Amino acid sequence: AEDITDIRQATRALERQGARLAEAQRIGNIGNWERNFVSGELYWSDQTRVIFGWSEPDASGLTREDFISIVHEDDRAFVQDALRRAIEENAPYSLDHRIVLKDGSVRVVHEEAIVNRDPDGQALRIAGTVQDITERKRIEATNFRFLNAIDHVLGSIALYDADEGLVTCNVRYRQLSGAVGGKLLPGLKFEDYLRLLVEHGEVPEAEDDPERWIAGRLERFRNPGEVYEMLRGGHHFQIAEARLPDGGTVISTIDITEQRATEELLRRSQKMEAIGQLTGGIAHDFNNLLAIMMGNLSLLAEDLSSDHEAVDLLEPTMRAIDQAAALTARMLAFSRQQPLEVH
Repeated sequence: AEDITDIRQATRALERQGARLAEAQRIGNIGNWERNFVSGELYWSDQTRVIFGWSEPDASGLTREDFISIVHEDDRAFVQDALRRAIEENAPYSLDHRIVLKDGSVRVVHEEAIVNRDPDGQALRIAGTVQDITERKRIEATNFRFLNAIDHVLGSIALYDADEGLVTCNVRYRQLSGAVGGKLLPGLKFEDYLRLLVEHGEVPEAEDDPERWIAGRLERFRNPGEVYEMLRGGHHFQIAEARLPDGGTVISTIDITEQRATEELLRRSQKMEAIGQLTGGIAHDFNNLLAIMMGNLSLLAEDLSSDHEAVDLLEPTMRAIDQAAALTARMLAFSRQQPLEVH
């Protein structure tokens, strides 16, 4: 008889450790694998089988070809070359590549491995880990597309976190920041950004009292409200700030200089239209008065004898009325926005 209590306890401890390791791999969605160059054995942990889409019944007797077969055909040569260099040249094995599961779905995995060698440098085994990073890659791709998109919008956009540190901004925001644009790095506090603007002379309105301007701008930033406008460098800007659910703040700025110029032209056009209508009304009324005067003078000319002392006054008066009529015609032309003939 032999007392195997210690062996049983050690075996159970190993089983518990193995169960904990398997649980940790499931939680982190990361598996481990090993290839023995001496025996030719290829080992995949349970989570590695899950990631590679290999169920338990058909997971025994796996070979290197089984692994290569699930690597996406466009990545296959790249993965094989990385394995070769790791084994033959002792190069680091750390890469992302795609795999194709049995159901045809494509996943992205990250692998890292090390090669164990004998004292003569001969490779004995390679052991590594594999992690499904498909979701992470999808998020990275989405973030990349978003950042690329905001760089192509007309206005400027900047995102600050709940601690007022810069998260990201687009190209236009950097351009509007002038000499400070190159210093807009993630983590830069909004207050520090304002001080940099003042130090580099990018805010003319802050020259008289920089601290007062910084305090006012911080107050507006920390209590975002209505959209407001700012005039700088001959340009009109419309600024909108909004608080996000996570406590961050997004700032968007639009150059509305052209819009304001168009509005000014519209106001002038409306003003000229009103003046034209007023001028037209006055001209019509004045024309009626001239018609009465001209009619009365014509009757008076018929009644006066040729030697009457007032006859000499009729001609210059009639000429003045004709000139007044011509002026009235020009006023009517102006009210209708018609071109005037120069005499």
